[in-house]
Amino acid sequence: MEFAVNYSPLLAELVKEGEVQVDRFKCPAWPDLIEEAQKVLPVYVHFPLTIGNNLGYPVDAETKAPADLDRVAAIMEGSGTPYVNTHMVPSAANYPHIPLDSTAPEYIRQVIDGALRDLEPLINRFGAERVLIENIINEYGWLTLGTLPEVFGRLLEETGCGFLFDLSHARLTARNLGLDEREYAASLPVDQIHEVHVTGLQRLEGELLRKLQSTGSLGGYSSMVGKYIDHVPMTGKDWPELEWMCEQIRKPGSRWNEPWVVSFECGGVGDFWEQVTEREVYLTQLPRMKTIIANTVSNLP
Repeated sequence: MEFAVNYSPLLAELVKEGEVQVDRFKCPAWPDLIEEAQKVLPVYVHFPLTIGNNLGYPVDAETKAPADLDRVAAIMEGSGTPYVNTHMVPSAANYPHIPLDSTAPEYIRQVIDGALRDLEPLINRFGAERVLIENIINEYGWLTLGTLPEVFGRLLEETGCGFLFDLSHARLTARNLGLDEREYAASLPVDQIHEVHVTGLQRLEGELLRKLQSTGSLGGYSSMVGKYIDHVPMTGKDWPELEWMCEQIRKPGSRWNEPWVVSFECGGVGDFWEQVTEREVYLTQLPRMKTIIANTVSNLP
């Protein structure tokens, strides 16, 4: 099981200086950045693909157009990325007859069928065994149905795809639904985990909000002011949740499958994310996280 961290220029410098140890960088699907990162460490790519809107194809969230699977395949081959990931984000706009917060059983089949249509091109191109579906937060006008463990479980069962488990997304979704964070996480198809994402959770206020305002990027996050966001450094409340997850993977006979990589999705490239993740965060949090992950061994006998 490897330990990866979002690529940033500062992190690359610390790795080159021997200040921190990381197995590989997690990169966006940007060829120039991938090339830059590969000069320092192996990488793998996280794609901005979404499914769940009954369009018959995955959408590239950056271009808002149908995903270019030839481009995806080329990036995977050039970077050595073993899986193509996608995000389950059924938009209320594409299902106007389904109430945003509905969890009614009569709508579940519709949402699953829509996701199956969108997944078909990915599965046909790469094979279900190389496609991972990530759990997302029920915000931004996305249907609550898209976060139900039943929906995820049936989707993976009917396709043979794997699960990209984002612990922070699960925690935030549980809070939005008024559920216990650990119980909700454990109810997801954790037996199909292939990859894990971890971040800290912090309210978008105070110094964090000031950093965002200073970059002129508040517009896209205005609805999140005062709420918890992810992709930020760990706090005292976040470490026990990481340790708990690793304990579940480590337990003999556990349902939790061991992922090929655990990625710390903190910071990255861009004014705000580079301000959020300071040198001291890397120096103190990465060794601690690497140790916790390194002590998580397979639950297989």
